[in-house]
Amino acid sequence: MTSSSHHTGDRDEAADVLSGSQLTVDVEHKNDAVVVRVTGEIDLLTAPRVEETIMPLIRQQPPVLVVDLSGVTFLASAGLKLLVAAQQASREGTRIRVVADDQHTFRPIEMTGLTESIAVYGTVADALNVE
Repeated sequence: MTSSSHHTGDRDEAADVLSGSQLTVDVEHKNDAVVVRVTGEIDLLTAPRVEETIMPLIRQQPPVLVVDLSGVTFLASAGLKLLVAAQQASREGTRIRVVADDQHTFRPIEMTGLTESIAVYGTVADALNVE
């Protein structure tokens, strides 16, 4: 099992502090899957940072890309739009799986009907163990 981590949470930290948003994005490779762990708030100001991490990974076409939102405390419409864009970009073969387990993340995804088109799981382990 190969595991590596990449942390992009320090970039634009001053802008995040000014906006009241704290965001970290970590990337971990687990066998054939890539896990992107997001912590903090995904809003209009921070969604582009998440997108800058996810979209290049999708272009690499891993079999599975897990977007772990379990550490997200606020998911604005910009974050929902990002999930839709990732799902659309992945049609070339990468299966997008989102981890969302509470009112901050699962509820907005469910309320907008995105659970019909995006695979949502309660834990990273569940998202990785799907055949």
